Amino acid sequence: MNIYEALLCASMISQVCSLIGRTQSAGVKGQLLCKGKPAAGVKVKLYDNDRGPDLDDLMDSGYTDANGMFTLSGTVDEITTIDPKLNIYHDCDDWLVGILSVAFQDKNKSDDNCCEQPLDVKRAGTIC
Repeated sequence: MNIYEALLCASMISQVCSLIGRTQSAGVKGQLLCKGKPAAGVKVKLYDNDRGPDLDDLMDSGYTDANGMFTLSGTVDEITTIDPKLNIYHDCDDWLVGILSVAFQDKNKSDDNCCEQPLDVKRAGTIC
């Protein structure tokens, strides 16, 4: 089996697993500050962080409001327990847009990953 066949096989297994997985959900809310002031209009995305050949699953995306506040929630079908992460796309008055990725710690994950909507939206707090 060559490398291309192995990648194709792994990709197909990943797709089949997503069809037979269970629906799980996650949510996060918080506030973004830039130099002590609310960061309005910042793109934020909630992903299920996957390993291996399977790409991360986008669960929700949006922008911060005028006060820098955001709330995201979404669902994904996975066989294994999901690993939610928050990506923040912002430059904070810099010329280069950066990506800050915040993974949920185990203590901040909910055991109620069974539903179409998260039963407990986790607080990301204030991120400066």
